[in-house]
Amino acid sequence: MSRLNTIPVVHFDKAQREAYKMGYRELETSMGEVGEIDMTHYRDSARWVNVLSPKLRALAGFRDHGEGTYTEDRDVAVVYAEDADDVPIEANVMRASLLADDLIDSFDEGAYASVEGSDEVGE
Repeated sequence: MSRLNTIPVVHFDKAQREAYKMGYRELETSMGEVGEIDMTHYRDSARWVNVLSPKLRALAGFRDHGEGTYTEDRDVAVVYAEDADDVPIEANVMRASLLADDLIDSFDEGAYASVEGSDEVGE
């Protein structure tokens, strides 16, 4: 069987949960006790650009070319939890960049929950 026409499969619920945890843990450890955060300023940080954003893009299925930056957008097959046990599994095909936007929102939700002192969810 040829692997020329492969497409990455992303389990949306797992990726979303991981992005949430990343945001929760990142702000829990880096921000300490603060009242509120502005994610636009946070996104200007070197850590966001060099570490966190590439991790979120990797979760979304971006292709990497060996630098660990995961910058090449491509189609991905997204499987949702309610479809994961179907045979065959139904998946939605979308651009990784659209999925990455959802994962960034999940990261933000986790960050805000951390700052607000909410318990981490998704274990």
